[in-house]
Amino acid sequence: MATEFTLHKFEELIQFGNLFCFPLVWDPAMKKLIISPLHYAASVIIQLGLYIETVIVLVLTIHNKTKIGSSHFNFLLLSFYCLLAICVGTSVITFRPRDVARIWNWAFRDSQKLIADPQSDINGFAQGVMQHLKLLSLEHFRVDNAHQCRNNNLSFLLANWWPKPTSRAEMMFNRAFLKVTLPINLILNIMPFMAVCHILIDHRHSLHLPNLLPYGTLIYCVTYLIYIIFFIYALFYCTSRAKILISAVTLQTMIVLPLLRQEFRLKQDTSFGKRKYPLVPEFWERPENIVNMYRSLQIFLTEICYVFGLGVLPLQAILGQIQIDLGDPIRNNSVLCRVLDDYAYIHRVMHKSATDCITSWKTGWAHWDCARDRKYMRKFRKSCKPIYFGYPGFMVGVLRVWSTYSRTPEAGVRDFFWSTEYAEYGVRMAGRSTEYARFAGGRKSKTNFTPDNDICSNDSCRNTIEFTVHCTQVHVGTQKYTMSGRQRTINPKCPLVSRLKRHLKYGDILLCTFPTWDENKNKIVTRNKKYHKIVYLTHFLHFVIIWTQLYCTRMKAANLLERAEAIGFTTMILGGFIIKSEIRPDSDRISLLNYICANYLDNNCLTWKLVYLCLDLVKCIYIILPGFTALLALFLPCKAPLISAFFCDKGHFALGPGYRCVFIVHEFLNMATLIVAGAHQSCVTLVPCLAYLLTELKRALSFSVGLSDYRKLQVSEKIVNAVVRFRIFALFGYFLLLVQIILGFVAVKILHDDEASVFRAGIFICPYVGTLLVSLGAFSMAGNVIRTSSKWILLYKGRSKSSVTRRMCRSLTPLRVQFGNNFVEPLTPLVIQEFCVRQTASLLILST
Repeated sequence: MATEFTLHKFEELIQFGNLFCFPLVWDPAMKKLIISPLHYAASVIIQLGLYIETVIVLVLTIHNKTKIGSSHFNFLLLSFYCLLAICVGTSVITFRPRDVARIWNWAFRDSQKLIADPQSDINGFAQGVMQHLKLLSLEHFRVDNAHQCRNNNLSFLLANWWPKPTSRAEMMFNRAFLKVTLPINLILNIMPFMAVCHILIDHRHSLHLPNLLPYGTLIYCVTYLIYIIFFIYALFYCTSRAKILISAVTLQTMIVLPLLRQEFRLKQDTSFGKRKYPLVPEFWERPENIVNMYRSLQIFLTEICYVFGLGVLPLQAILGQIQIDLGDPIRNNSVLCRVLDDYAYIHRVMHKSATDCITSWKTGWAHWDCARDRKYMRKFRKSCKPIYFGYPGFMVGVLRVWSTYSRTPEAGVRDFFWSTEYAEYGVRMAGRSTEYARFAGGRKSKTNFTPDNDICSNDSCRNTIEFTVHCTQVHVGTQKYTMSGRQRTINPKCPLVSRLKRHLKYGDILLCTFPTWDENKNKIVTRNKKYHKIVYLTHFLHFVIIWTQLYCTRMKAANLLERAEAIGFTTMILGGFIIKSEIRPDSDRISLLNYICANYLDNNCLTWKLVYLCLDLVKCIYIILPGFTALLALFLPCKAPLISAFFCDKGHFALGPGYRCVFIVHEFLNMATLIVAGAHQSCVTLVPCLAYLLTELKRALSFSVGLSDYRKLQVSEKIVNAVVRFRIFALFGYFLLLVQIILGFVAVKILHDDEASVFRAGIFICPYVGTLLVSLGAFSMAGNVIRTSSKWILLYKGRSKSSVTRRMCRSLTPLRVQFGNNFVEPLTPLVIQEFCVRQTASLLILST
């Protein structure tokens, strides 16, 4: 159905598109789309201009690629992909407007007759479908005599199946339409203004074509003015067509899906909720009614496939490449990734709904009492194919795994495993793509996945946690070498678990962290929600305190040296605050820590000894830093950036001893909560994850493992990267470098001051050495991962005698620990320390 409200909104989009040469014009009298010759000719000219600009940008991209020292290549490449996607997406509307108008007229005009009065002689929808059937049969299809005979009796078969809906049904339809289109239209309205800002920021960029002319000349200025006008017009040209296409796809989906998911099925699925637009009960009395309605939708969707389907494959490839070039290939929360995923989800649901609908005709054969009707429906069901979207014979199979490519591999693997708890005896997985199973090293299963057969009944499953992955099923089994073939229950007395429990206990005392240790479940869990408000309150208080300390530094620091000391002290607090602040508990991080605690092996390994030493040192820092801050507030209350400095007059604390005790306790608790929460986000989580990945790699070198076991290691690497890459490792690494640079600068300034004090310099030298050691340790451990995995690939390639195995080895990539959009190599720690030394020297030069 299409309500008056949705048609009015679509008419507004068409009128907006006509301002930018949209070739179709809405006729309010006939309420359908017609072709405007003037707009059609203008749109063809603009489309050819877009093709020419795309070719020019491609040439400029190749030129900047070969040019040494060019900094414009990445942005030019991204611009080329965007222009190519725009050309592909708008070509169908520009060069096939007649076919587009015919499809949309049926969807928006004839489908509106579904809400005709049921007292009419013949349903309007039946007339519209029949007219569309005849039109399509003349243009694309051959209709046999039997089908033509059935079409002659359509008035008898399709009469009054859809009663007039209530106002509430129309309101639900309109609300669902607005819920989909409003956010997307808002984003599309902002995009042209964001693109124009690039001209204001960098008008001399190689992307802008007038820069090919001599700069500063009259022809340059006139050409640039014309270029800006064309640039803005082309942006709105593309935006208007995108908005129309999205609204059209939304309406078509809202028309077809309710029929397939609820109305054509003999057995209603209660998971879809209440039927929104129910057909009258007489519709299911004869199977011919379902046959004609389903064939109508099938022909309608087939014509959509012939018109729009061929542009789907290049558009999918281009948008996927844009997502990769944007530098965010791991997270599934970007706008482009969500749009691709939702778009693929619509077509997956359409195909699945049609398949379930055909299956219901088989299982619900007893619905018809007459044997003739059952035989007729059985023949139709065997000759019937599910409705899909794609180009026939070319895109059908690809769209079934489209979600695999629209969602990134790391995010998919993350969802693949985090749908369960690792401590369970079986792993449940539903609705995940086949490619994830193949990536994990599995093989095709002969049985389909059901919620009842996914639990392993083998006793050996209780001693191992090795995943044998099938296409739609995850099974737990044993092999010669398992990534984690150990006891799956967490031993609370093992060294790692005992240390983690101690760190979590400090967070419980100060109420500054979300996770805690559950003695009953014997694992790490998320704290009760009533404590979340306390954690959010500590975030807010730390935010206010940091701004207060910055203001105190500006107002109370007497000279450059005192200001540098205050900035160094505030930088440590700011780094801890940013690292510890999280909006909600990260369940993935908690599950990963539980998995590591249950499956790691110590065996007196040097790596784990260093991990224990690091955790013990962090525990000592919990006492040293807050204690030092409290002593500073006791003996030097007027020292910036302490809050007590606001109450000092000429270097003397103006309040009494009781107030001084309050400020001492405040500084101690402030620093303690920051250190405990920040250390849990960084060291307590990051160091065990890196150590586990590194020890598993070293264990792989000690055993004669195969390619499937290396694939399991790749899965572990993707999971660790998905957890620590952005939220933990990136912030931890960047702010560790910032703190190291500031502390080094302050220590050198103190040592070169006339009133130099070794004690004052030592206050900043000790944390500087600590941050230096932590930085070198974390990045060195991450760098050893890629070095060890590269060594394993070379050794396995040398041992393999089969040419197929050697070719597979060449396709393997070393495991890499990522932070942000970069990954750690063996020499990364040295590069980082060189960067810190250079920046410290630059600060010293600028401050002289």
